[in-house]
Amino acid sequence: MQYRELLPGKELQAFVRCFWEYNPGAEDREHTILPNGCFELFFIIAGGRLESVLLSGLRTRPFQVEVPAEVSVFSARLLLPASEYLLHVPISQLLDDSKVWEDFPHEFHRLATMSFSEKAAFLSFLLTEMLHTSCPDEPKMRLMTSAYWPNQSVAGVAAYAGCSRRTIHRYFSKQFGLSLKKFLDIIRFRHTFSSIRDGELWPDNGCYDQSHFIKEVRRFSGESPKGLYKNEAGRFLQFSVCKKE
Repeated sequence: MQYRELLPGKELQAFVRCFWEYNPGAEDREHTILPNGCFELFFIIAGGRLESVLLSGLRTRPFQVEVPAEVSVFSARLLLPASEYLLHVPISQLLDDSKVWEDFPHEFHRLATMSFSEKAAFLSFLLTEMLHTSCPDEPKMRLMTSAYWPNQSVAGVAAYAGCSRRTIHRYFSKQFGLSLKKFLDIIRFRHTFSSIRDGELWPDNGCYDQSHFIKEVRRFSGESPKGLYKNEAGRFLQFSVCKKE
C-alpha cells in the first residue's frame, strides 16, 4: 500500500485541501473512510487508462471502500468553496453519496500516464483555469472558510461572515445538503484525528467532557476512540496516514 499527498499552490488553498494518490499494491484493500468536512474528485486509473471520474459529496457517516489490486486512485480533496467556484454545482444531492462524471473534460485522460507530482500540477492548472471564470463572493468565502476553523460555533461563523443564521441555514442546505451546525460537528470530530492517533483518548480542547467526546466519536465513526487508535488491520485509512496538524 502506498499513499501520498501534496498541498496545492497559494491560489487554490481556499478551494483544495490536498491532492493525494493511493495504490493498494498487489492485493485488494478494504478501508473505512470517516467524515472530514471535504468532498472529493476521484480519478480511477488502471492499466495506464483513466477508467472513470467520480464526484463524491460530503460525508456524515463512515463508509466502506474497496480498492482492487493494481488500481490507482488519484484525487483532489476539495473544500466547500470549490463546489460553487470551481465546479459550479451544488453538491447537496451527493450527501453521503457519489456519482460518475460522465462528460468530464477530455484533458483528464492525460492524467493516466503521469507521475503523482505531474498529476497534481496538471490538475492544479485545470482547476485554476476554472477558478478564473468565477468571481467569489466575499461574505460567502468568509462563511465557508471560517467553518473549517477549530471549535467554531454557528453564532461565531455568522458574526464573522456578516450573515444571518437563517441565510446560512438556507445556503448550506441548498448547496451542501446539511446544516452548518452538523458541518461544524464534523470539523470538530476531524480535529480529534491526530490526537487519537497519538493515543490521547480524552478531550483536550475544552469542547467535550469525556462522555460527550466518546459519544461524538462514535456518532461519526461507529467506533470508540480506543477502537480508532488501535486501527486493527489498517481499517481506518485516515488513521494510517493521518499527519499531525
